[in-house]
Amino acid sequence: MSEFGRGNPEQNREINTRSIQIDSPEFAEFESGDMRDLVKRWRQNHAVLLPIIRRGDFPFFGLHGTTRSNLDKMIQTQEANVEMATFYKKNRSERFLYQLYVAGLYPVPYAMGQAAYREQSPGGIIVFNLNDKEGKNFTFEWEHLRPASFPGLTYDTAKEGRFIESLGRREGLLYRTKQDIKESFAERFKGYIDMNDLSKYHQEISKEDLTGLVRVIIRRRFLAQEIIARALELLGKQS
Repeated sequence: MSEFGRGNPEQNREINTRSIQIDSPEFAEFESGDMRDLVKRWRQNHAVLLPIIRRGDFPFFGLHGTTRSNLDKMIQTQEANVEMATFYKKNRSERFLYQLYVAGLYPVPYAMGQAAYREQSPGGIIVFNLNDKEGKNFTFEWEHLRPASFPGLTYDTAKEGRFIESLGRREGLLYRTKQDIKESFAERFKGYIDMNDLSKYHQEISKEDLTGLVRVIIRRRFLAQEIIARALELLGKQS
């Protein structure tokens, strides 16, 4: 996993020694590698992340995607009025990890912004610690996230298929919320995931047939895992 996390330097030194080790294929593998092998490696990543979720010893957190210019401004001013993907219960189940995958993908379009049209550099996904003094999420429940692109594949097991099918219903997803973070910005800001570090997930896959679409789906699943792993690292937890 590449270096990332543009938060407090002292914090980052600790995080970098407590890395969550997940497999992160190269772009060439996404484009032409064996798809069954890629799915197997995705499952192995899932097995790394699942024990962390079952322990539940991470804080409530929010993920906010924003452009490069807005990101720089927030860090400079130390305040933000943000919309975030978040959650209000940690049920420590495997289903919750799938829900986190969708939450991880939610801020990606906002972080890419106009970069998709090559008008500016990609931005990033900011990670905020949302715990209050009682260990609860201090923001309010606004609404469920909208279903993200997380289609099923013929390679999925029956159990995986059930989890993935549930992600197509809003009532089965996590939440998005809005919050003005000013006085507590320095405390809650844990760094950000730089989309420049994830460029291999945004390069166009050249295959134009059905296998190309399957490869895009598989790559998107890896992207979701990468975002959640990096967010947990920034929050200071390890596998």
